[in-house]
Amino acid sequence: DGAAIEKSLRLGFSATNNEAEYEALLQGMTMVQRLGGRVMEAFSDSKLVVGQVMGELEARDARMQEYLGRVKRLQSSFESFNLTHVSRSANTHADSLATLGA
Repeated sequence: DGAAIEKSLRLGFSATNNEAEYEALLQGMTMVQRLGGRVMEAFSDSKLVVGQVMGELEARDARMQEYLGRVKRLQSSFESFNLTHVSRSANTHADSLATLGA
């Protein structure tokens, strides 16, 4: 129905920026799925994560392969799924949410 869901989360472990991006994506996907959503459009400022999820880049690192596999498994439950890259400068709202989580 076009609803926007915003959430800030705090990871209970040390993570790289890309791992944190994957964690946030997985949390968002799970939340939409639990709410019964069948269509999802997400945004990330990580070119690596967006490229891997959308099939434009290969996940070479074992940890990134694991995250990508988890995303792909969840992605299959959606009728439509899109992940779009946004520049960090155009992502100030998400940065504010990230600051809350930190």
